[in-house]
Amino acid sequence: FDPDGPGSSPPYLHASGFFSVSGAVQIVNLARWNGVSWSQIGPVGQISSGGPMLVSTVSGKPLLYISGNGYDATGFNWGRLMAWDGTALTPLPSSVTNGPRAMAELSDGGSHRLVCAGGVFLENNSHVPFDGIAAWDGTQWHSMDSLDVGSELASGGIRRMTVFDEDGPGPQQPTLFVAGGFSIAGS
Repeated sequence: FDPDGPGSSPPYLHASGFFSVSGAVQIVNLARWNGVSWSQIGPVGQISSGGPMLVSTVSGKPLLYISGNGYDATGFNWGRLMAWDGTALTPLPSSVTNGPRAMAELSDGGSHRLVCAGGVFLENNSHVPFDGIAAWDGTQWHSMDSLDVGSELASGGIRRMTVFDEDGPGPQQPTLFVAGGFSIAGS
């Protein structure tokens, strides 16, 4: 992830998972490699578990979206999906109720992009139904059904997703493919 895009800072390797030490340094669940050593992302204990990550510019600038359990300094759980800008972790508003197991960026082939998140969640914290898949437009969450790209994928949960443009630069828009333990797709 390169927080300043084409700026002077180099890209860094980021890792998310269940770990607590790198050598003699305490690093818990979320780390950055600078080519020489690992360092903690956010305060130790701010992420209790790390899940999938995705780099996207859907918000207008490069952000690293991270699935996990995020906590503030008082221990309040403030979300299951956070954004890292290279300096600070920020929870996404009205985040999903369980951490996404898969994420991908879907584009209409132009400038409109969405961060798609899949898992076993049924709604966000504002009780908007998602049926296991939702899209973040950089400002708010949307049900994938309202975007006419499928719904009702909660019966087992999405475990993987990717975007593939079947005709390359041709006229078809890229397609979101999902895999997991579900038995119903679409309305």
